[in-house]
Amino acid sequence: MQIKAMASDTRLEVLRLLSDPGRHFGHQWSADPVEFGVCMTMIAEALSISQPTVSRHLDILRQAGFITVRKHLKWSYCKRDDAAIRGYLDWMAKDLSLR
Repeated sequence: MQIKAMASDTRLEVLRLLSDPGRHFGHQWSADPVEFGVCMTMIAEALSISQPTVSRHLDILRQAGFITVRKHLKWSYCKRDDAAIRGYLDWMAKDLSLR
């Protein structure tokens, strides 16, 4: 699932945006984007894609372990899991090294 998650320009852009939520989503009023996460609707708007499309991308990232999703009232908020991403990249670097 992790390779699939990284095989999409849209999903990579989501991870880039979530790397600095304060800068990219500082205008989010419903919750602190750094502490709580970024609303899925705002991610869809930032990418200029529909809510169902962003939901599919975010679900793939969640299944891969690269983001966490937290529900609050009627919204879902996403946070990047830097430790999981770092672990995956370390595994890839080790696995692809010449032996």
